[in-house]
Amino acid sequence: MLGPETSLELVLDPGTGQDLFRTSHFESGVTKVICPEDYLKTYNEAITALFPELRIPGGFEYYDALDLGVQEAITGKKTPKQALDEVAKKWDEITNRLGREEQLVKYRAAMGL
Repeated sequence: MLGPETSLELVLDPGTGQDLFRTSHFESGVTKVICPEDYLKTYNEAITALFPELRIPGGFEYYDALDLGVQEAITGKKTPKQALDEVAKKWDEITNRLGREEQLVKYRAAMGL
């Protein structure tokens, strides 16, 4: 679904707003022509701290639960452990509602695995 060729087309389309996220994106002849060398070098170094978007059903629900948990931990409303435990609980609820096995299949396909 989101293999190297398809994902390269995605990141090269300015309408998607997607950033480079695969090693193959940095090695592409097209990318090397349109992106400054320093940009590619810096971005390639920073990519180790990034993670791809969650392109499965409920993706935004997962992110919303995580955002809320981070906010609650930062503001002191909950301890980091309490907030993370609550996020994990909500993620399990979302996953169970949408079907754990189905989510795994869709996640692996979205990641090109």
